[in-house]
Amino acid sequence: MNDEAIREIRTIRHFISEEFSHDPQKYIEYLKGQNAKYAEQTERYRKLSEHKEELVLDVESE
Repeated sequence: MNDEAIREIRTIRHFISEEFSHDPQKYIEYLKGQNAKYAEQTERYRKLSEHKEELVLDVESE
């Protein structure tokens, strides 16, 4: 990874930290809320991914 990419990642991490008053617990609670908010979509994606894996395994075994 180059220095510019690392610098960009650190800048973004700092902005996220500022948004939550540098309080990790606030950030964790936000992530939990997002997880609950998008639980249905996440589950749908998980099922699609499993189905895709099954299809790949079926094709490979032929």
